[in-house]
Amino acid sequence: MHPLKLVEENAKADGTVWAWGNGKFANYTSTLTQIASNVKQISGDLILKNDGSVWSYLQVDGMTQQQEGYLYKVMDNVKQVDGGGISLAITNDNTLYSWCYYYSEDMMLGRIPQGEHPNLPAKVMDQVADVSGNLILRTDGTLWTWGDEIFGELGNGEAGHSQYGLPSKILDN
Repeated sequence: MHPLKLVEENAKADGTVWAWGNGKFANYTSTLTQIASNVKQISGDLILKNDGSVWSYLQVDGMTQQQEGYLYKVMDNVKQVDGGGISLAITNDNTLYSWCYYYSEDMMLGRIPQGEHPNLPAKVMDQVADVSGNLILRTDGTLWTWGDEIFGELGNGEAGHSQYGLPSKILDN
C-alpha cells in the first residue's frame, strides 16, 4: 500500500496538497491532512513547489534530507518533475536529473550508477525541454528514450540488453 494517497486531485486551487494513508515506509494519518502548500505540480510521489524545490514522502537512501512534516526535500531549482518508478526533474537550466528509491531500479535511470549510493539524484543530460516517463524531448527538437532494451522497446532497431539503459536518440526534429 502506498504510504500516502497523493494524486493531482488532492491539490487545491490555493496550492495546498492534502493526503491520507499509512504503509510500510512510515505511519501517517488516517484522516485527511494538509502536507504541502505553494504547490506547482504533483507527479507520482513528487511535489514541485512554486519556489522550485522538490519534495517526496519517500526518503532517498544515502541522502541527508531536510524534512518538513511528512515530506523530504530532494533538490532545488527545478521547473518540472515526473515521478513514478523512477523520479525525474528538469532544472531551470534545462538539465535532466534522475534518481530512485531502490537500487534495483537503477537500470531505468538513464545513467551509469556511481559510488556507494547510485540512487542519488544525478545528471542524465543537458538541453532538455520536456520529459514524460522514459521519453525526453531536447531543446533541439530531438526525441530520446532509455530502457533495458531486452525486447527492443527503445525503437532503435537493436533488440538486446543494454547494460544501464543510457539515453538513445530515436527521432530527429
